[in-house]
Amino acid sequence: MNNFYLYADKESLEVLSSASPKIIAVGGDFGYGNFGDILQHIGTLKSIQKNGLKVASVMTSSAISHKDFPSWARLAYQTDAILFISDYPLLLSKEDPEITLVLEIRGIAGITLYGGGFLNEKWGNHALSVVEHFLRRTNNIPYWVSGQQITKPFEKRVIEHINEFKPSLFAVRDEQSLHALSNIGFEADYSFDDATEELLKLCGRIPARRGDGLFIHLNSSDYTANASLQDGLGSELARLAGNGRGHRNVTVFQAFRDTRIDVFDTMETIKQLDHLFPFSDVRLIQLVNLLFDRSAVALEQLLEANFGYSCSYHVTLWLQLAGIPCWLRSSNPFYDQKSRALQVSQSLDEFIRSPRLADHGLNLERRAAWNEKFQQHLSSIEPVDNFIRFQEPADGPAPWPFFYEGKPSLQEKLDDAIEVQTWHRERAEAAEKQLAALNIRVDTLSTELANASQAGQAERERADAAERARGELEGRVLALTVRLTEVGNLVHNQRAQLDVVEYETHAHAQANQELQRQVVELQGQLQALTSQLHQILRTWSWRITRGFRGVARVLRGDFAPAKTVMRRFFKERN
Repeated sequence: MNNFYLYADKESLEVLSSASPKIIAVGGDFGYGNFGDILQHIGTLKSIQKNGLKVASVMTSSAISHKDFPSWARLAYQTDAILFISDYPLLLSKEDPEITLVLEIRGIAGITLYGGGFLNEKWGNHALSVVEHFLRRTNNIPYWVSGQQITKPFEKRVIEHINEFKPSLFAVRDEQSLHALSNIGFEADYSFDDATEELLKLCGRIPARRGDGLFIHLNSSDYTANASLQDGLGSELARLAGNGRGHRNVTVFQAFRDTRIDVFDTMETIKQLDHLFPFSDVRLIQLVNLLFDRSAVALEQLLEANFGYSCSYHVTLWLQLAGIPCWLRSSNPFYDQKSRALQVSQSLDEFIRSPRLADHGLNLERRAAWNEKFQQHLSSIEPVDNFIRFQEPADGPAPWPFFYEGKPSLQEKLDDAIEVQTWHRERAEAAEKQLAALNIRVDTLSTELANASQAGQAERERADAAERARGELEGRVLALTVRLTEVGNLVHNQRAQLDVVEYETHAHAQANQELQRQVVELQGQLQALTSQLHQILRTWSWRITRGFRGVARVLRGDFAPAKTVMRRFFKERN
């Protein structure tokens, strides 16, 4: 979705801020000074204003050609206000037009998109985006479309626009556009061309009739596909000049008053043609000047021609309505559609031999019916009390300096290009010097690098040998580490076993000490018993009872020797 910034002069701002009902008019004329677009614009203005409504015409800021253009255009078109649109905020100085950013519009009674051949892939999206800029900010207001030429495949974008914004009326100017919309399910009205009424008035202001002469209009701008001058326009003009009736009394029409360098109307194309333009005695008519010069009611000199040769749809239609056959040149589908709409079906050679005049009687009847229908819609508009507010460009693109139409000029662009080229050349020369110094430095570094490479090779060999030695040492260290680990484990195991042995030895030593103590004690007891025995044996009682003891053993059945008896005695004691 495109966003635009609106500007207006003081007088226009007063109208825009008033509560009086007004129609916003968007169409083919954005202020660039095209003959046909101007007439469509003026015709739409008059059809609206006759109902007591005011009109705010939409133009583009880049069409402003001088400081007083806003006030001049408002008076020349006899419109109530002009809104100048821009894709970006403008930086305006004291030398620039006195226009101000528009933040609010009150009393919007409707929006109209008047005609032209702009609903195509080249201009259509921009034109629809402009009208959508207003439609998205309004609710429930009438919206009308008239006089449109729709060129394939742009009808898909058009039907999307229709479905979203639902115009109260939608009319086209040619049968091909009508069928294009009908084929995708939308039945449009047929309005013929929005410049029709103004062209008919022009026929009365300019005394033109059939006679000995030739009318010529040329255009070689890129959108016409007429750029092949030698094989195209140059060849056809030579055939026109070879015709006896068209060689004398030649009138050429300039249809654009536009300073942009990419516009090549009649005068610009003649300059490009050079020697290929075969006529030396011609009369020039500035059509745009004629439209706005209200002091000249009619041309003083009669214009005569047997037929016309044109690269403009509206110049062709004007001459046809004036009763003069005119052949419209077409070099692409856009102009093929225009020529069919104007009933141009002969080849140029056929037309030169027998020029056929188009009959627009039926188109004029259908135009009258459309005008009546449109007037009914305008007359039924109810009072409104609404407004549109626009945000200030705080978060939008950066402001940009204002440029007049056609500025910078071709010479200024050339001067800028030369300045840029000079800067680049100086930079290139400085770079070349730096490059030469760098080349010397590179050579020095290359030599140093070669020497360093040789030293580096020897160093790498030493490093490789050291690496191999380091690898061997690492292997040995690893083996020793493994062996050390094994020995450590063995020592640990041996130490553990030694601790067990020491513990057992200590226990045995303690047990041995106890046994030795017991032996000593038993030896003491034995000595005492032995001493007692000796004493007993030495006693008389023992000796006297010896016989009795023997008899007692016999009686007990104890025949053991006396030594055994002693052992048993000592055992029982223990």
